[in-house]
Amino acid sequence: QPLLLFADEPTSGLDSTTSHEVVRCLNGAAARLGSTVVAVIHQPRYDTLQLFDDLILLAVGGFVAYAGPTEGAVDHFQSKLHVRFSNNSNPADVLLDAIASPEDQEACIGVWKSTAIFQAKIEQTPLPPSAFHRERQPFFRAVLIYMDRCILQTIRASVTLAINYSLCAVAVLLLCLILTYERLDQFEMQAALASLFLMLLQGVAAQQIFGGDLLITWREARVGMPMIAYFVAKDLAAYIEVTLSSAVFAAAYGYASGCQIPLHQLFAGAWAFVFAVFGLNYIFSIILSPGAAQMSAVVTSFLSFCTAGVYQPQLSEMAAMFDGRGWMVPALSPIRWLWGYYLTAEMPGLTPLTRNGAASAMRSKGYDLAYLSSCKNSLAGMQEGSIETLQQAWIQNRGWVCSPAPLLLLGILFRFLAGCCLLLYVSAQTSGWARFFAQSEMGAWKFAGHFFMLLVGSCLIIFLFAEVWVFGSEQLHFVVHDPFE
Repeated sequence: QPLLLFADEPTSGLDSTTSHEVVRCLNGAAARLGSTVVAVIHQPRYDTLQLFDDLILLAVGGFVAYAGPTEGAVDHFQSKLHVRFSNNSNPADVLLDAIASPEDQEACIGVWKSTAIFQAKIEQTPLPPSAFHRERQPFFRAVLIYMDRCILQTIRASVTLAINYSLCAVAVLLLCLILTYERLDQFEMQAALASLFLMLLQGVAAQQIFGGDLLITWREARVGMPMIAYFVAKDLAAYIEVTLSSAVFAAAYGYASGCQIPLHQLFAGAWAFVFAVFGLNYIFSIILSPGAAQMSAVVTSFLSFCTAGVYQPQLSEMAAMFDGRGWMVPALSPIRWLWGYYLTAEMPGLTPLTRNGAASAMRSKGYDLAYLSSCKNSLAGMQEGSIETLQQAWIQNRGWVCSPAPLLLLGILFRFLAGCCLLLYVSAQTSGWARFFAQSEMGAWKFAGHFFMLLVGSCLIIFLFAEVWVFGSEQLHFVVHDPFE
């Protein structure tokens, strides 16, 4: 039960009888539970107003015109301000009229400041600054508090989640029914389209994790709640959705596709894939409006499909583009990694005749069957010291994906950037200088604000490419030179 309850206009839009009943219920609850109710109310009946123990009247600009017992308000305005209360009028309306006009409200404010009650409040001993200090919650306690709220939100959105999982299962079943797996090239297209459908559905679903709570996030950041704990809790609670959607996809695809991939590998790949897709869409939902974020989710899904190397351009061709830097494009594609993982897991279940017949086509796509046997839980399927980067591996047609590890690393990379974006967002909303730069109407300062935002965005993009470069390194060599040599 709350010790203090704030009610913001609880009677708005209600008739006087219903408004009186609402306030009477609040009054009774406060008396029964020993709580304090602070309510903002407009144009009440006088008997409704008398249900409140104390009354504060605010004039235009937020200045106090009266603060004290409700039963003393009429006497104060009659004796101090000579306001007339006729028998046929509502005293509450008369009080509001008295503080409405500019001339009268200045008189009301001045008279109130000269009263003994106001002077007594001024003479009270001021509280030390420590009395207004809000202690921040410890990190793990804040995570638990946020997770409790996030799980409740997930439970309340159960209908939406059920619709999302149903659409995922129906889409996969229809795809496998239309595009049956009889040849390896059919499996390639089937797996790629299934990955595309899963990314589209889960990308839009991930928008609700942060996008729907940004206003609440901003308010909580202003009172000192730790935003890192908030981000961690929201992400941990989202693992419920990630796990359920992955299980639905793996079950539907394993049942209808006709592939030879074990169910645990289907689920592991799908879980890591949805994990990465959620991280990517966290960024969109934080920095963009809801409509733009959903459009970005759709566009990046199709770009991920086009750069997965299913058809043109092939993986080895993309790795050689842009003076050898083109490998970064498919490296950021979640569909490329899931498709490559499922393709790698499917190959051992094929007959030797089928594998030999597909060897040439697979080599042209960047998957040389000669290197499939060396796939031992490495990022790209090689153990040799001569391979140091993904670029070298893909140019040499070693595109096999032996584990979901790349997708997990990609998801962590996206989450790190999303966390940076969240901290920048709340700083821009709560920091005085940042708000001045971003929202100033003065031409020079407004230009400086846009330039600052462009600079921060450029730094994040550069940092993204630096992370991708590290992500694409199969082996890192650190050379230490002896300064005395």
